[in-house]
Amino acid sequence: MRRLGVRRLAYVPAPLEKESLLSWLDQVAAEFGVSRPRAAEMVGLWGRDRSTLHVLGLRLPARVLERVTATTGLTATRLELMTLWRYRRSAFMLKTSGRREVFTASGEWVHAQTSLVCPECLASNGGRWLLPWKLGFSYACVEHGCYLLAGCGCPRGRTARAPWPRFHSTRSVGQCAVSCPDCGRWLGEMEAPRACSDEVLRVQRIIDHLLDAPGDEEELKQIFRDLRWLAAMALSRADDAVELLDGTDPQIIDQLSRHANLPRKERGLLAADNDILLRAAGLVVAARVVFADSLLVGGAWFVEGVGAWDELVFPFGREGTGVGRWVSDLVLLAGKVGGRNDLFKLAGRYRVPPSRRLRPPAEPGSEAI
Repeated sequence: MRRLGVRRLAYVPAPLEKESLLSWLDQVAAEFGVSRPRAAEMVGLWGRDRSTLHVLGLRLPARVLERVTATTGLTATRLELMTLWRYRRSAFMLKTSGRREVFTASGEWVHAQTSLVCPECLASNGGRWLLPWKLGFSYACVEHGCYLLAGCGCPRGRTARAPWPRFHSTRSVGQCAVSCPDCGRWLGEMEAPRACSDEVLRVQRIIDHLLDAPGDEEELKQIFRDLRWLAAMALSRADDAVELLDGTDPQIIDQLSRHANLPRKERGLLAADNDILLRAAGLVVAARVVFADSLLVGGAWFVEGVGAWDELVFPFGREGTGVGRWVSDLVLLAGKVGGRNDLFKLAGRYRVPPSRRLRPPAEPGSEAI
């Protein structure tokens, strides 16, 4: 078989900041009026080796990266920033499957094949889908002050978490999920619930900042591991965790209260995949512990004139605001779950200074933590 050389395209649309690889690919398809598979061939994502496109969205193998760079003129760095590999220093780890350079994201809190959506972002940016929407740590758009959506609301009840058109389709980016080819509803016209709490948006803003933040890689990874672990614990023990949301958005309080009525085996992070208000509830509870005394975030109030950090500092983490109670309550919650070793390590990382700590009362027949 004759091997074809790589041909440089005269023009490709420039990717937006934080745009995902598949969104950019669909923009290429729309610009040239071709299907997505044809666009993948044109830009070099597909050659003789045809990896599943959502796998390429995790990280581009070296051979594919070289080919796309030669074809499009985009730098390797720019291309990698459109894949989940962008978050390798914070919230994302990749594993290699077998001997080939094939990556998997098993066990990670990401949606490799799917995505949440902010309708107002879609309406304002021409239908581009952003990479952070694929992370389990995203639940709100801080720019528009609304929660992200997990559903398109079409009559067949399919969700927007698989927003990409079918391979043979040339539909515009942003239309309904691949499982609903007959639904043409434009997601940019949908109305997302407004976030009614500054703290809810502040938590998302801090998470967004830390995803790309410079600093100690292991510390950043530990923060996101703890956020995920505590969010899962809060949802599992929803009946006890509801009171830890005092003063936040009534919408997420009500959602967590309803979640508390479910059987214990039906609670947890899996329930938060499609329920964004529930995801927000779990992460806000987790953030009240993780960021309360964090040197990266919560501790900034100790410093005079911290500049840009001023907007990110939590309203708690100061004496008299009850952060000690939250830490103690969550430590007790975790004790009820099973008192695992990682619980005590976590408690040691986030336990507040003794002068501001409220020790939990000792229960009959047990020792105080």
